[in-house]
Amino acid sequence: AAQQGKAADTGAQQARPYASAGGCYPMHAVLLPLLTVEEAPFGADSILHVAAQERALYALSGHGALNAAVTCLDGMPGQEADTFANAAFIIVYVIDLEVATLRYAERGYRFALIETGLMAQQATLVTEQRGLRSCMFGGFPDAELCAALGLNPKKMLVCMTQIFGYL
Repeated sequence: AAQQGKAADTGAQQARPYASAGGCYPMHAVLLPLLTVEEAPFGADSILHVAAQERALYALSGHGALNAAVTCLDGMPGQEADTFANAAFIIVYVIDLEVATLRYAERGYRFALIETGLMAQQATLVTEQRGLRSCMFGGFPDAELCAALGLNPKKMLVCMTQIFGYL
């Protein structure tokens, strides 16, 4: 019985975080924490890269970059004033264009868009189990958000954001 439990644990660790065409995983998730956490391991103003395959977080930047990224999202024309009032964090979904098109050429871009939806659906399911709600958000200035995140817009494409909180 102990061996079965151990084998099951190993299988769970190797499980893919979401389905990816050809196992390419061209998607990146960038986490913008909005709530201040006193014991945050990366600092209160860090932008974090969510490494889905590794199930790890890596700090991308700090020193005002988080504020610049949120400012790009907040205050867009037609946006309600309280969009971020109860938000805990934002996930920015980014396509690595080189990885997306390496194996499947132009079709890889379509696969990456599908994978964006799969990642967002998985994030929604997990957070709803914990009492959070989410809202897809597509109204943002692409070039400004890429710059705030420190991304090269010719290689990395921000395709969607998702706001999480007690909405």
